[in-house]
Amino acid sequence: MRSSQFGYISFGWFFIAYLQWKVGNWSVELGGSGHSSGRSTGIQVQAKLDRTELFWLQAALGKRCLQAAAGHDSDSSDDLRTTLCLDGRRWLTLKAQRGGSGIENETLALISMGIANHSLIFQAKGCEECLQATEARLQQLGSHMKRKLLDRVQRLHNLLLDFRRQAGGSVALHELCDWPLRLTQRAEKLLLQRAAVPWSVWTNGSLRHTLTQSLPQTLHFLHHMSQLVQQELRKPLATLAGAYHDVTGERLDTAWQQGLELWRRELEELLPAILHNHELRVPSLTAVHTTIAALDLVSQQTVHWAEARLAAALVGIRRQLAYMYKFSKSSEEVRLRLPLPQTPWPKGSVSGVVEVLLEEFLLKPLLALNSASLTAELYRIKRRLMDSPFNHQAFLVADEFAVSFDGHLLELPASCDLILAADVQSNTFTITLKASRPKQRSLVVQLKNTTVIIHPNEQVEVDCRNIHPPFTNPDVAIMRELNLLTVSNRRGLSVSCDPYLNVCSVTLDGWLHGTASGLLGTNDNEAGNEYPLPDGSQAQSLAEFTDDWQASSSCNGTRSGTCQKWTTVVPSCTLLFSSVTSPLSPCFRVIDPEQFLTVCERRHCDSVDASRTTLCRLALAYVHLCHRNYVPLELPIQCA
Repeated sequence: MRSSQFGYISFGWFFIAYLQWKVGNWSVELGGSGHSSGRSTGIQVQAKLDRTELFWLQAALGKRCLQAAAGHDSDSSDDLRTTLCLDGRRWLTLKAQRGGSGIENETLALISMGIANHSLIFQAKGCEECLQATEARLQQLGSHMKRKLLDRVQRLHNLLLDFRRQAGGSVALHELCDWPLRLTQRAEKLLLQRAAVPWSVWTNGSLRHTLTQSLPQTLHFLHHMSQLVQQELRKPLATLAGAYHDVTGERLDTAWQQGLELWRRELEELLPAILHNHELRVPSLTAVHTTIAALDLVSQQTVHWAEARLAAALVGIRRQLAYMYKFSKSSEEVRLRLPLPQTPWPKGSVSGVVEVLLEEFLLKPLLALNSASLTAELYRIKRRLMDSPFNHQAFLVADEFAVSFDGHLLELPASCDLILAADVQSNTFTITLKASRPKQRSLVVQLKNTTVIIHPNEQVEVDCRNIHPPFTNPDVAIMRELNLLTVSNRRGLSVSCDPYLNVCSVTLDGWLHGTASGLLGTNDNEAGNEYPLPDGSQAQSLAEFTDDWQASSSCNGTRSGTCQKWTTVVPSCTLLFSSVTSPLSPCFRVIDPEQFLTVCERRHCDSVDASRTTLCRLALAYVHLCHRNYVPLELPIQCA
């Protein structure tokens, strides 16, 4: 008995088509469906054999994802899924997964690439065991289907032969059976001889060999080279000595010892010609030997010291290498990160991209090398060698600028009462900048039982009484040395003001680590929490931070004298905080002047006098910050 059925249903955006063919107890059902909407488009094709085994293919295209899947359902189910997704405009992900009975979305391969944090990131992860298990399952299904189809083809071929024999001498029936017989013969031959060809192409092909052999070996080699370079950078001088030995065939320490021995012999031969007194020759030779031995010892210690410091200086390069390339053979995962230029990409052809790369990675390093200052480099090395001060210090300049405990430059609102620093743990002190007269503010130091007010005219009040330093009580000590007025207590707080320079500093001993909070930040050496609010949270903007530390809510925080003709480039600011000829340039490698340059350009006003005042106050703040970091600077001549 033979029968066939065909159907088609359409719903505008959705359709289903199917075809059923039966021969005796055999049946084949072919079906397809598709849909389309504003969000996605998809199609599915499936085939069902003898109502027991189902094979299906799916494909779907969404707004940002392309998905493809294939599967088999019978007594057990198996499926393979591949997804290619674009996350935003800067991240592409390709994922291959295997699912089925007893398998929960086993990841065969995961490849992602994109741009994040000014870096091009490529990461890939694979599972060789999962791939081998998938291959074994596919081979098992392929063998099963081959046997089943071969059995069907051979039975059909035998039925056709029987039918032709029963037809006897009918020429029409014989011709009718010829083409189905030829078709079944070709199908049988194809199943017997060619069915394994696609599988052998994969198993013996270059693609599988690359994925399972060549690529892991290459990645492991790159990882080994990266680790080797990082290891060599830990002992840079030993690496240079090894390179010298490889090139010359002679050890560097041996060459040094030979040089010392040569100098010793030359000095011994030269001494008799210089010293006519025979009694001085023996002490002189002893002195020469001692000097050579001391020079050898000093050189060895210097090399050890220089290598340790140079290795510390190169730790950033080692971190960048470790951060740039990571490979794990156990987890079969690789991650590559390449930094991108900070400047935006030009809207042009490839030549524009090449220009950016040349400028970012070639011209800028060459210009930086050309503009390098030996003095600045020496001070930078000195700062790295010196220990950080045990105490914490912040300071004010003319009630206009403040430098926090972590070195951040702040612009202070005009004519506002501000809480600069307060003990948030024991409440032992509070330092406030308070308006006393029009356009003038006083510094108020509130201790446990004493209130000290430092006025701009150098007058000092203690509990509403004018005093003349020196002054002491159980709570506070006030001293004056030349132009410097100092207010301190026994707990480690010190406030010093120089009315001549119009600078006040707030110093907290190391024992008070992390106790202060206010407009001057926190004294915990953590730059990430430099803008705390009174409730302990972090400010989202500098304006919110400044507003929340005002002692009076009715204060007008806008500063008068806003620039009306401000430009992005101010020559005086650039010459002072950016030029290599600046008198402040020896400190540029220790303290980055970028924030001072930005504030200077923003505060540059139409009035020449006002701009000069602002410039000098910023220079004064920068000089004090450099002094704090062991760089001796003097104020520029125009500000002295």
